[in-house]
Amino acid sequence: MMSSKQNQSTKYGTLELRRKNQGFHKVFFYRTASGREPVREWLRQFDPAKRKRIGEDLYTLQLAWPIGMPLAGKLEPRLWELRSRISTGIARIMFTREKEALIFCMGS
Repeated sequence: MMSSKQNQSTKYGTLELRRKNQGFHKVFFYRTASGREPVREWLRQFDPAKRKRIGEDLYTLQLAWPIGMPLAGKLEPRLWELRSRISTGIARIMFTREKEALIFCMGS
């Protein structure tokens, strides 16, 4: 008999994944009609160490959604922010959820 629980390690510790939210949520970056992806463009301004840190937080969010502070906070009914602590402060990426996908739309 297979267990309905699985554990996944992240920098925030071990996450217990249950069958209902097992696996990754798909991640998409908002794309304008002209093909620009503002979040990817914003991420390119950071050095590799900061991008790695933001990427680790994005991975944790994919595994553990829904998850709260300090990693993710609700801003409005269908809008959240991913908060990554980097050496110069906190990098924030706003996102929404559509079915089993997380859609990142703006970074600051």
